[in-house]
Parts: sequence; C-alpha cells; structure tokens
Amino acid sequence: LEAVLADTSGTPYMKGKAHFRLAGLYFKMENWEKAHHHYNAKEIANLNDRERQTASEQSAESLVNNKEYLKAADEFKQLYKNEAYENQRSFYLVRIGETTLWAGKKADAYVIFNKVNTEYAKTEQSSRSYFNMGDYEQTKTLNYELAMSYYDSSYIARSISEYGKKSRERRTALRRLVSMRDRNEEILQSKDSIPNMKAFFANEFMIAELFLLKLSEADSAVARLTNVI
Repeated sequence: LEAVLADTSGTPYMKGKAHFRLAGLYFKMENWEKAHHHYNAKEIANLNDRERQTASEQSAESLVNNKEYLKAADEFKQLYKNEAYENQRSFYLVRIGETTLWAGKKADAYVIFNKVNTEYAKTEQSSRSYFNMGDYEQTKTLNYELAMSYYDSSYIARSISEYGKKSRERRTALRRLVSMRDRNEEILQSKDSIPNMKAFFANEFMIAELFLLKLSEADSAVARLTNVI
C-alpha cells in the first residue's frame, strides 16, 4: 500500500483506496495518529459516498481514541451538518455530546443531549443521551437520585435498546446501594453500646460488589473494600 502511494503514476482513485486501506490497518493497530492522517488524505475525495462517510467517521473516532475530544467533536459536527448523512444525524449529535462531555464541558454537553432528547424522542439515541447524563451524575457528581432519574428516562425512551437495558440495571443497583449505605449509616450512628458490625460489613461487601459488577466503578469498589480492611 505504501508502494502504491509512492508510485507517481498511480491514479488518484487508487491512491485514495490505498489511503483508506492503510488507515483501516493503522486503526486496528491502534496507531491513531497515522489512521487519522490517512483518513484525511485529499485522495479520499475520489472514493464513493459510503467510503468517504466511513473515512470521516473513523477519522473522528481516531481522535476520540487519542483523547483529543474537542477536535473529535468538531469532526462529528461536520458530519452532522452534511445533508447527505441525514439518517445518521442523531448518532452524530450524540457523539458530539459525548466528546464534549469527556472534554470537561458538562453544561454544553447537556444542552446537546437535551437537543437529542427533544428532536429524537423515544429513540435509541435519546436513550443513549439520558444514559450518558445518568452515568455522569453517578460517577462524577455522586448525585445518585438524579442519576436514577436519568436512568429512568433512558429506559422509558427506548426500553429494548442496549442503553435502556443498561439504565434499568444501573437504576436497580443504585437503589440497592443507597438502601444499604443508609442502613450502614444507621448502624454507625446507633446508640447501642456494640453496633451490629456483622451486618455493617455484609452491607459494605454488597456495596462493593454493586460498584464492581453492576455500576462499572472498579475504583469505587476498591476504595470501599480498602475501607473495610
């Protein structure tokens, strides 16, 4: 493929194909910079519509994988504005919201997610938007009540979707976690001369298991178990 690109007699179409294939190989090798470079070669313009769209999507995802979130958001915005990709606009909008959130711009990301929830209500992308908001409140602000509310909205938006199912599971886990946490606070604040520490530790282990197995928070599970030790 490199030889095809080095051949001065190669046609722009063949070079576009070579760039596209090379970009795909570098993407699989997790060499995000080279993948991004080849997906943006000028000869890519000579490929068919589907290949150009794929190149643009993978270019943005290369930036995501390289943690260049705002640059990725800009590339997804260009995809979103392209009228030829109308059927994917809701997905691109969600990706703009996600990359904006990962870049630390929560307020801007929530505006985008709410735009999805308004314009594409009761869809998988709306369910995904609500899930992202729930995940942020759960893992970043630790506002579990608000997180459960967003998870409920995600489930209602599209219960049969991947994100709807994950949201229902997380909401159930958070309800159990909050209940056990409250019980342990009551045990520690008990006026009994000898608190029921057997029940306390049993609850702590279950909370750690919920963090690890149901809430995708390994760090929180480790922290909880470290406190037990």
